Amino acid sequence: MKLSALADNTPSSRLRYLDAFRTVAILVVVFGHWLIMTVWVRDGEILGFSALPQLTRFWPLTWVFQVMPLFFLVGGIAGGISWSRTKARGIPMAIWLLGRLRRLLPPALIVLGLAVIGALIARPFAIRESLIEQAVFAVTMPMWFLVVYLLLIMLTPAMYWLHKKHGLLVIGVVNTSPPTVALLALVLMQVGAAWLLSKPVQRLMERNRTLWTLVIAINSVTMTLFVWHMVAALAGALLLNAFDRLPHWYTGTGVGSAHWWQGRILWFAVLIPILALLVAVFGRLEAASALAKPLLPHNSLGRRGRRKGLERAVRGADTGGASASRIGSHRRRQVGLPITLATIGCYLTVALGLYLMASSPPGNHGPAIIPTSALALVALGAVVFWLLSRHISPFLSVPSDTVGAVEGRAL
Repeated sequence: MKLSALADNTPSSRLRYLDAFRTVAILVVVFGHWLIMTVWVRDGEILGFSALPQLTRFWPLTWVFQVMPLFFLVGGIAGGISWSRTKARGIPMAIWLLGRLRRLLPPALIVLGLAVIGALIARPFAIRESLIEQAVFAVTMPMWFLVVYLLLIMLTPAMYWLHKKHGLLVIGVVNTSPPTVALLALVLMQVGAAWLLSKPVQRLMERNRTLWTLVIAINSVTMTLFVWHMVAALAGALLLNAFDRLPHWYTGTGVGSAHWWQGRILWFAVLIPILALLVAVFGRLEAASALAKPLLPHNSLGRRGRRKGLERAVRGADTGGASASRIGSHRRRQVGLPITLATIGCYLTVALGLYLMASSPPGNHGPAIIPTSALALVALGAVVFWLLSRHISPFLSVPSDTVGAVEGRAL
């Protein structure tokens, strides 16, 4: 369905400010990374570094650009809402976890698969090893985000239970270094700011249809934006170098000068269309999943229909249901536990593989540059995900209406 139709059919109960906050967070991350990147050429080799240490006057602004706590806060709230609605419909945890993974995993698998194929093809053709390593590192470095996000999603049912039973509020803090008191203060500040801005942002999203449609569009390709934005930066550097538009030396002393800031204009002018093209090509799969209809919405099937569809999915039975009807509830629980454990194992396997990738420094770690053990773990997790998805496919393919899709899922 078209984005405009989704915007028109958004129910009044939707917390639109969550989608708006997530849009702002992902755009700040992308443009923030691009802003501090400085790239130049030395002896024919493209090199780069972060300009942040030299931009001392702008250090206070890093409090604004450090938005990952906000992203995880919004993701946690949206995940809690999604899980509570799913649980109320009687859908098992494993089904919900697989549904979330169905959106998050494919964008990462696509970019990783292309990186592996590209590295294997490039190495025999005597392409400079450092360039191949840079390209692969641009792909694997952002994967730390997906590691954390997968673990948070996997823990959502347990955290939701703790919150409902004991009133506990769990705030995740993620940083490349051990979290400091300052970072914890930033998290609390962002939580407070989000709370204060929620109502005005909600009203803005409800009144401005164009802006709300744009928010839906960006939220539908959030993961694609994130996993490809560093690849776009590398592609932009190669393109600028091809036209001799990169400086041939750099000492770092010119960072923050008027000439350096002018270079940011050209840098963004090249990177934005490259990323837009990558999202247009590779974001369709994520967008289709993000804008898909939710699992068993209340108005697509009656209660008996939902229960039958659920039982058949959990048991992996034939849709005819003749033999499945003879399986009692005890047997259904026996089958349900292995599915749940396999789903959790799938999450942990993929997360471990991505962690090994993201934590590996630039360099040659195997035939495809990426550590072979990390690739094996991600591949194993992907296979398990595919098998589980096939097992519950009758359940995941239940049709629904558009309004339910907008209301029942976090875009």
